[in-house]
Amino acid sequence: AVLALLAGCGVARLVEHRARLGLAVVMMVVAGTAWPGMVYLRGFCVDAYGRGSREASAAWLADHLAGDRRAAVGVVQEPAPYAMGPMGFAGRRVVLLPVERPAEQVELPEWLVVSADRREALYGQWWLSEYELVARFPSEPLGLMGRPTPISWANKPIFIFRRRSAESADAALMACDKVPLEQEQWL
Repeated sequence: AVLALLAGCGVARLVEHRARLGLAVVMMVVAGTAWPGMVYLRGFCVDAYGRGSREASAAWLADHLAGDRRAAVGVVQEPAPYAMGPMGFAGRRVVLLPVERPAEQVELPEWLVVSADRREALYGQWWLSEYELVARFPSEPLGLMGRPTPISWANKPIFIFRRRSAESADAALMACDKVPLEQEQWL
């Protein structure tokens, strides 16, 4: 806040002494912040009207969990509005996965809900070998207005994973053996 005040005072003095240069600086600052500000505002608007990633991911997960009251949902962040959609915690077991791979074998939940600004932030997580991505909300961003806003809690990208079956895990490992290292990609 102090830097913004100092910058404002500096620009005001510049406008006072060199009007054209000062106005040019003001226009550059406005132009430089307007677009990211619109993307940020769009995220809050989408979220405020109930069409954001949280609601969409919660509805998708509820549809896939319907009829299976015993299916547990895992999270890697403590449940909070930015990390997952609304969920009835009283009727569903929610498991907070540890940051590091457990030393001993533990039973992992069937589903995993993760919020991350970009999927690249999930690279290297210990649980990736245990789960496969089944849904992402919002789906891949379209255009410049669809980009997520890294410092916002509104309309955060949410990834839903499902526990790999033994057959799919074996198939994934066999497929990885056939892909040259330079072509490996996650997701």
